Amino acid sequence: MRKNAPRTAVALGTGLLAVALVLSGCSASGGTGGTGGTTKTVSQADIDKAMDTPTTLTFWSWVPDIKNEVALFEKKYPKVKVKLENVGQGPRTTRRSARR
Repeated sequence: MRKNAPRTAVALGTGLLAVALVLSGCSASGGTGGTGGTTKTVSQADIDKAMDTPTTLTFWSWVPDIKNEVALFEKKYPKVKVKLENVGQGPRTTRRSARR
């Protein structure tokens, strides 16, 4: 299982970064707040600022040993705390139970 850890870490980092960027980019708009807003390019400075802003993220996962990847992320970005929620894998279906 550990052979996929680098890929998992990249996916986790990318996902958390995306969430952090979305949170840091949220601002009040002068209209109805619908989907008619404008798109703003995010600079590296914006990313760095978001990753250096005290934040708590809730991260849902079912991946075994993801705690290790979260710990690595939090070590790299100490101001971003990750609340890990194990949401399970759902019901398992085997060939035997599927026939019933």
